[in-house]
Amino acid sequence: MSYFRWPYTVLFRGATTPAGELSPWYLPIWIGISTLVVWLVVFVFGIGAGLVAWLRKPLEFFYNTPHRHIVLYLYLAIAPLTMVIALGSIVYDDWRHLYFIYPALVMLGLYGVTKLKNKGLSRIVLVLIFMQSGVAAYQLIKLHPFQIVYFNSLVSHDEEALRHNYEMDYWGTGYKQALEYLIANAPEQEIKIVRGKPPLIFNVDILQVQDRPRIKFVEEAEATYFVTNFRTHPEDYPYPNVVYEIKRQNSTILRIYKLR
Repeated sequence: MSYFRWPYTVLFRGATTPAGELSPWYLPIWIGISTLVVWLVVFVFGIGAGLVAWLRKPLEFFYNTPHRHIVLYLYLAIAPLTMVIALGSIVYDDWRHLYFIYPALVMLGLYGVTKLKNKGLSRIVLVLIFMQSGVAAYQLIKLHPFQIVYFNSLVSHDEEALRHNYEMDYWGTGYKQALEYLIANAPEQEIKIVRGKPPLIFNVDILQVQDRPRIKFVEEAEATYFVTNFRTHPEDYPYPNVVYEIKRQNSTILRIYKLR
């Protein structure tokens, strides 16, 4: 990953930045704003508790199997993140290159909860975890089928704040709904859309077979509609007629403009 080159940009904290020039804080911040807050607290406590216990009795953590597992979890959680930052490896679109460290963070969080048990606090923490998990489940149901755009309360949810600061539906899953809307509502037999990024074009294959021939991708001068998920262009477009949009957490993740 440190030798891989991806000549594109990433939206981060309102700035469009080349992937090779991202801040060392890019991944920690993304982990911080896309994970349940109470879980973040538990993760941090678990990592701290594991490191302190290891430093106090280092040999025990090599000979005692349960303790050795804690060292393994610490390594799996910290080493990849540290290496990516230290080597300047290319990453893009949140922290998906490092999702694989999440199970290790969960195990460290559970270790932290067991440590709290000795202090009589584990029940309070478990109640908080279950409460926030319930809230998160409700939020994810509301976000469906765009759970990927979940952000926690550590980042602003003001009107369009998320769209203007962070990547959202970068996989282009909303294009399916956009095309289905046009199939159901566009009066034209031949629906001419500005030729867009590959995810827009690929989503035609999800449509009903009989509907696919109606979609035609053309240059802007010939098109009737412009469909965007705002990837690489978080600002509004200078087209006045919005015929359809999808919003989540007060930010627009997809929009259809009628050009003529």
